[in-house]
Amino acid sequence: MQPRAIHHRWGPLDRAAVAAVVGTGGGFAVEPLARHFTLVGVAVLCIITVALARRRWIASLAAAGTLCGASARVEDALHLQDACIDGARAVLVGTVADLPRARGGLVHFVLALDAGPPLAACSALRPRRVRLAWFTNEAVRPHERWAVEARLRSLRNFRDPGAFDYMRWAQAQSIDAAGSVVRARRIEATSATGFDFDRARVAIGDRFFAHGADEHGVLAALVVGDARRVTPETWELFRSTGTIHLLVVSGLQVTIFATAGVLLGRAIARLLPFALRRFGDASLGAVAGIGAAFAYGALAGWTLPVVRACYMTAVGLAWWRSGRRIPPFRAYAVALAALLAVDPRAIADSSVWLSFGAVGVLIAYFADRRGLPFSSAWLRAQLALFVAMAPLFAATVGQFAWLAPVVNLVAVPFVSLVLTPLALLAAAAGHLELAFEAALLHVCAALCDALLLGLGTFAHAPTAFVAAPNPLLIVCAGGAALLLLAPLAHWQRLALLPLAFAGFHRSEAPVAFGAARVAVLDVGQGLSVLVDTATHRLLYDAGARYPSGFDLGDAVVVPAVRATGDAELDLLVVSHGDLDHRGGVEAVERRVSTRAVLTGSGKVAGIACRRGVAWQWDGVTFEVLHPGPGAVQGNDASCVVSIRTARGRALLTGDVGARAEGELVAGGAPLAAELLVVPHHGSKTSSTSLFLEAVRPSIAIASTGYRNRFGHPHPDVVARYRQESIDFMTTSERGALVWSSLDPSSVSSVPMPPRSLAAPSPDDG
Repeated sequence: MQPRAIHHRWGPLDRAAVAAVVGTGGGFAVEPLARHFTLVGVAVLCIITVALARRRWIASLAAAGTLCGASARVEDALHLQDACIDGARAVLVGTVADLPRARGGLVHFVLALDAGPPLAACSALRPRRVRLAWFTNEAVRPHERWAVEARLRSLRNFRDPGAFDYMRWAQAQSIDAAGSVVRARRIEATSATGFDFDRARVAIGDRFFAHGADEHGVLAALVVGDARRVTPETWELFRSTGTIHLLVVSGLQVTIFATAGVLLGRAIARLLPFALRRFGDASLGAVAGIGAAFAYGALAGWTLPVVRACYMTAVGLAWWRSGRRIPPFRAYAVALAALLAVDPRAIADSSVWLSFGAVGVLIAYFADRRGLPFSSAWLRAQLALFVAMAPLFAATVGQFAWLAPVVNLVAVPFVSLVLTPLALLAAAAGHLELAFEAALLHVCAALCDALLLGLGTFAHAPTAFVAAPNPLLIVCAGGAALLLLAPLAHWQRLALLPLAFAGFHRSEAPVAFGAARVAVLDVGQGLSVLVDTATHRLLYDAGARYPSGFDLGDAVVVPAVRATGDAELDLLVVSHGDLDHRGGVEAVERRVSTRAVLTGSGKVAGIACRRGVAWQWDGVTFEVLHPGPGAVQGNDASCVVSIRTARGRALLTGDVGARAEGELVAGGAPLAAELLVVPHHGSKTSSTSLFLEAVRPSIAIASTGYRNRFGHPHPDVVARYRQESIDFMTTSERGALVWSSLDPSSVSSVPMPPRSLAAPSPDDG
């Protein structure tokens, strides 16, 4: 029997909601035109005028939404991309927003600034929210007022394949700038009067953490969205198994609180005869349910998935009270329109796409498939989400676990029906100071440990990665996914299934036999170079690890390795012992399969890097040119590697200085190369004229941090390269750069993907 088609007549509210969504989305789609806002504004205002005159309300609302979206985009461009803020020193007065994060003696917190004049160095810039880093033992709490003297900087991304899009994340959080605290003074502590949701959130998290088990960090994330104590290893475990959505407070918890509110409201109404006669139990129940949902949303940090769930709950309860049958898509569209009306920037956040996308998939799939038994409906829901969300994951996350449906079949009901309700009950027991709180937490910790153990079984399952999604393939995959939601024949679904996963096609062309591809990654003031031949991969250095715990190997290098090819290294070369070169090695070895290590540092275990070590991969010759057998210390101990192909050569030099460069030239080493990775980031103690004459590169790439404190590259060194007619470039200006031996006279920049494979809330080192 064919499923019964349900026809829905579009009303004014539906049209207005869709217009608002399309219009706001259109505003963000005109990003290339955002710098010419005057032209866009005039054009959109003309459309609004004509549309109103002809009573085309859809076009009018869509144009108005486009105008608002473009306006927000221009405002964000002003705040997030104005580099005049770099190095500015200012006194900021404001209130601590959200939950400060403390790790390794470093506290990160967002300061919502009081209204004030623009910065002296930036006449048009009035920051509203600044993310600050402060090395201190001082406790910083939500809603405290502080006066802070800070050294400010603009927000910048590490521009690498698969890297965290820090600027997009900051935009979603309404953060305008970053900075480091020079000194600070608390003006006003958190008020002890009234109910403070953030204070209650911290208190619940602290009670969980006080019991000492690592699992309690997961429980706090489940209950109130407090992920401060969730370890990077745990994030990676959930991410690699396709279950990271379980760590985000969303519809499940909101529904539990809304249901409890409805039941409590109806019970109270029946105890109060006058209220029952005047309003009815349904009205009071709906009001109490909406109030409970929004109160819990505030307690959970009011993140975008929580906002979505609260809005949809409010719309659903309002229609339930009205006694009318509400089409699910109406509640869905109204909730999305309300969210974008409150904050148009939300459309740039990937969590909105993923959250609303998952709900939309379920609504679309089950609209014509009612009356299915629970077991069948649950299985179909997981499969529908797996297939239909693949294009969204390719476009926004770039990572997809193939075993996710199998894992979620067990993990979702376990977390939804067992772990989360018990954790919520434990939080309530702790707030009421009930004696059985400790016993409940012990049970929850045991259940959470069982969950982590089960996920660990699938942690090394095959996972799809994509570095830079192909827009055409994403559109085709999205169209196929939408068609798969329709009631089609089995053979039609099988034919569309491969196309739904087309978004995970890798855009990188395979490396030909006898050729080499060298990618100098953007790791700030450090070095990491990824070398590919036809069937082998080499990583030369792994970036820095900072005292705060921020690890470039974990946040940048590993995602780049996974996003651009096989997540396996045939060889890891550690040039020498400086932390900006070997700091990320531990993270790389932990998360990426590495067959062998060639090391120039006694602090890293592996084969000693010595002159004369050579090997061939796929017709490409690799040879270590330095250091020699004698004892060498410091930067001059760097492992220098030559890569030679029939059409082009590259030279990786680490941090060698003038002395080591002289030894290389005097020893007659085969230094000639088209690509030179600049020694010691362009320090004035390296790149001697004698060395450059021996190498004769056409391209030189310096791995440097933006406005780094060492002043690299030194102006005299840059002038030296320019005098030799060498094309000199830096990763701080152009991001990750890729060179191929097939075209040795040019390099290309890596496009910045709009997503994150790294930590969900980054700490900039």
